[in-house]
Amino acid sequence: MDKIKITQGQKEGLHEFVNENTDIGHLPMSEELLEIFIENRKHWCSEQRQSIADFTPEQFALLLCGWYEVKFEEEYPKGSFVVKMGEVWEVDHPQADGHKDNGTCFLALKRSDGVVYHNILRKEIRKATAEEIEREKKRRFWESLGREVDEYRIGDVVRHEYAKGLGEITKEKGDFKNHVLWSQTFCDSEKTVNKKYITLITPVEKRLDIDA
Repeated sequence: MDKIKITQGQKEGLHEFVNENTDIGHLPMSEELLEIFIENRKHWCSEQRQSIADFTPEQFALLLCGWYEVKFEEEYPKGSFVVKMGEVWEVDHPQADGHKDNGTCFLALKRSDGVVYHNILRKEIRKATAEEIEREKKRRFWESLGREVDEYRIGDVVRHEYAKGLGEITKEKGDFKNHVLWSQTFCDSEKTVNKKYITLITPVEKRLDIDA
């Protein structure tokens, strides 16, 4: 039978469970620990305890016997986004193995312009939040067009979140900040729209029906 594969966090949760249920001078039998596991796992609140709560009693019995192996999970896999000195980077080369978890592991990070920086210490970075990743991807998209974020230009084909069909930008700036003028279905009268409600479909430079 293959050993049960668990994460480092699950291993820590297992050790925490065993230690907290072991009295000084009394080492409980696996049967006792298994009974405690079955009776209490649904009520655990801590993150470490919850990480082992979904094991079946049969699996947990094997864990108590030491029949498991820890699988290495890259904390910063290739292509993930991290923050270094307030700037969002992409991991180009992740940490090499699970034995370098003391903050000294070197990584290679790539900027949005493709330049790769090597020998970045793991302790110098942190995981980017979902909001930071979303902003960075948006920034990189507009940068790939040679524009600032939300820089719409006259002739851009866009889709409105609450309107049918496509339209085009007729004026780069509307009457208010963060607004533009657009014409729905390319022939309607101009309307002011907030940029947050539109999505760029085709930049004017890529349109084949007009001379950009």
